[in-house]
Amino acid sequence: MKRPTKHLFTEREKYLAGPRTMKDPTSEEWIVQTLYALRIYWESLERYHIEFEKVKAELESQRVWERYPPGRPYGSEDELFKNELKASSEQVDAAVLRANGERGLGMKNPDRKSGDNITFKRGTQSSYIKARLKRDDKTDLLAQVNAGNLSAHAAAIEAGWRKRMIQCEPTIEGFIKAITRHLSESEREELKGRI
Repeated sequence: MKRPTKHLFTEREKYLAGPRTMKDPTSEEWIVQTLYALRIYWESLERYHIEFEKVKAELESQRVWERYPPGRPYGSEDELFKNELKASSEQVDAAVLRANGERGLGMKNPDRKSGDNITFKRGTQSSYIKARLKRDDKTDLLAQVNAGNLSAHAAAIEAGWRKRMIQCEPTIEGFIKAITRHLSESEREELKGRI
């Protein structure tokens, strides 16, 4: 007695076979395959965007423009990008923001024909901070960040968008050291009263 054969592919999976360009754009096969390609590219875009941000943050934390190339360093993040990526910091940040596609900041997207605002949600990424500095016309802070003289995080603190945070060893000695270093005499007295 023969076993019933199982279908190896679903109908939608069958549509993925063969070159998409050889299919009729009005057919369901073409639509399914095109949507599949779009999803794959979207997932890749998101994955590479996240990886790009990580690597960019690593470069920023090491301030490589201050020591690379050896003997004649670029001197600023913008110069590093112009020479190594063939794009300015502004172009890189704009591309990252477009790729990110997040909502909340309210920046004009020059690629949109409708004139709508695209917006970006709150974030810690330097791209977000730079975009917000630009939007809020804090050009002096933005110039310092682009030149590598100030981190994006420090600029956000100066702009009043973030509070300065400290780290300390979670021991009595660590807390005492942090309190002594960061609190005034009157603040220390107030702290004693609250404990």
